[in-house]
Amino acid sequence: MARILIVDDDPSTIELLELNFTLDGHEVLVARDGLDAQQVATERAPDAVLLDVMMPRLDGFTLCERLRAVPGTATIPILFVSACAQPSDLARGRRAGASDYVTKPFDPIGLVRRVEQLLATGHSASAASSSSGSSPTGSSPTGTEEAAG
Repeated sequence: MARILIVDDDPSTIELLELNFTLDGHEVLVARDGLDAQQVATERAPDAVLLDVMMPRLDGFTLCERLRAVPGTATIPILFVSACAQPSDLARGRRAGASDYVTKPFDPIGLVRRVEQLLATGHSASAASSSSGSSPTGSSPTGTEEAAG
């Protein structure tokens, strides 16, 4: 069982992700903006972070950069889950240190499996730039669109 931090300001996205990760046996932490997420990540040491881009008080890209800059959170796998799907968004996510990037809409069960795979393989920021894998849950870290499965 992993501790997953879900960071999103959309209640329906939080509910969907929380339900699927909980049903799969994971502990779920929730933050509704980037500043709260930074505090939760520092205090609760999640095993992975699912991060939206557009949020109040602190956007996801900036939060990702901040988490990568702190030794206690630098190696946590961070997976963006966002409607921001332009190639420039995916590239900015990689530059910020994302382990992976999934575009909305997504397959929630596929997303759970994708996070579990990141955890099993130990992917963190350095893995995002070298990863060439893809999944039916959205965009691969290389920015290639995939069909939702």
